[in-house]
Amino acid sequence: AAPTLLKLEDNVKQYKTDLVRFKREKQEKVAADYKEHTVYRWLSGHSERPRFARKRRFIRKPRQFTIDKTS
Repeated sequence: AAPTLLKLEDNVKQYKTDLVRFKREKQEKVAADYKEHTVYRWLSGHSERPRFARKRRFIRKPRQFTIDKTS
């Protein structure tokens, strides 16, 4: 039981170490994005790369053949 407990404790310790490292790196990336104003670019109305408007395809509605019963 003792070796299993030690292995489990080592796994938890490694998980915590990896998690803290990941969160620190993520925080650094987020802080850099805010500093460089690359977060929420759409709020400023411009972006670094040009946007191309999508072409709207004209979709023709199918003709409906109706019979005029008034005559």
